[in-house]
Amino acid sequence: MTARNTLPSTGKSLSALPLPSLPSRTNTQLSAMREADTGSMRMEIPAALALTDADRSTICRLIGEIDAALTPAPGAAVMTTVSALLAGYSGASLSPAEAEARARVFLVALDDIPARALASACRAWVRGEGLAAGDNPAFPPAPAQLRRLAVAALLPARMQRFRLGQLLEARPVPAVSDAERAAMGQRIAALLRPLRESLDAGSAA
Repeated sequence: MTARNTLPSTGKSLSALPLPSLPSRTNTQLSAMREADTGSMRMEIPAALALTDADRSTICRLIGEIDAALTPAPGAAVMTTVSALLAGYSGASLSPAEAEARARVFLVALDDIPARALASACRAWVRGEGLAAGDNPAFPPAPAQLRRLAVAALLPARMQRFRLGQLLEARPVPAVSDAERAAMGQRIAALLRPLRESLDAGSAA
């Protein structure tokens, strides 16, 4: 069984959904955002970059655009795309009922996948791009294999949406000046000095 045709090439490997263009201020805010505590997932942002009502409106619009792009494809569109992929492989001919039953198995695995991500996964499979150990594009993919490629194509959009959501919840914090940072370091050093002296005395003994 070998592939005898492919879907139209985009010239890209595992092309993700088109991401909305972020305003420069939003990019700056995202770059400045930090975890309040390591591993806490609670984010902070310098007070000078605190979100305004206009910022929040922009971010909500961007999230809406991403959510629209992440809308799952209709079942009929999934079956049409999968059927086109499977038809590109030679092998035993299937009756219309058998072909539909086979496509429905894929529908179970792909019912939450947007049309663009599914098309990207199909292109990646027939072109041998982004495959894992055991994948062989000379044969049609299993539903789980095609889903893995589609999910990989979605990751950039899902990550951008997650980061924008974090930005909406980020807590503004005052910036720490160099003088305040130096004073804080001196206070910490003073607190640690007795411990250090005690350790030094123990080592000398």
